[in-house]
Amino acid sequence: MPSPIDVTLRASGAAIASGVGASVDLLGVDGLVRRAVALMLECTALNVGLTCRVETSPSGSSWKEIGRFTALTAVGFERMTFCPVERYARVGWTLGTASTGATFQVVGQAEVVYADLGDFYRYGLPRQAIEGLEPLDTVVAALLSASTLAEEAIPSRYRATLPSPCPPILRQRVCEFAIGPVLGVRGYSLEDRADAEALKRYEYARDWFEKLASGTISPPWVPTEDPTTPAIVTGSYGVASDCPRGRF
Repeated sequence: MPSPIDVTLRASGAAIASGVGASVDLLGVDGLVRRAVALMLECTALNVGLTCRVETSPSGSSWKEIGRFTALTAVGFERMTFCPVERYARVGWTLGTASTGATFQVVGQAEVVYADLGDFYRYGLPRQAIEGLEPLDTVVAALLSASTLAEEAIPSRYRATLPSPCPPILRQRVCEFAIGPVLGVRGYSLEDRADAEALKRYEYARDWFEKLASGTISPPWVPTEDPTTPAIVTGSYGVASDCPRGRF
């Protein structure tokens, strides 16, 4: 997978009032925008309470909240992963009404992910199937893990040819592979038809990536032949085809 980039949404320091940090550009030197951020909130001094939210923007002008850390009432830290993020990210914080200040930092890494939450609700599990799931970033963590598997499964000679955004078939397989760890946290029953069908899709995706890694199948974005040039078999009979058949 393309290398993650270090991000600092707020360097360690004291805050005596609620506020918002500076925007951080998540575009890497490779030209790819990291669509997930794995962050740590660490608070080393606190009076009353601290709530931190993560916001994102495609341009750095308009902002949308994408998630929050658990509100802190004492010194401590928490790690969470947020996805999807646009090109820019920042952190905002709110201090308790009777607070005299807090000292904290928000740091971590931004990573390329092949599928986001919207994709997971479309290709993986419906939103209602994971309502109330704890921890809140379980699905995002599973998508990051599945994206890493996808990158490792793609033969090295084809990685540079991977288009951006990723082809729908790859996003779908990443989401299906993420079903396994998500259900492992949520719990499942093989007697439940929906759970059983979901696990079958996870197993299919796992096998698909194994075939991709072994070379049994080719990456779906790589043509096996020029579709504009029909394949012709010499001899008494000829067979022509406009496109490959039997591909996943």
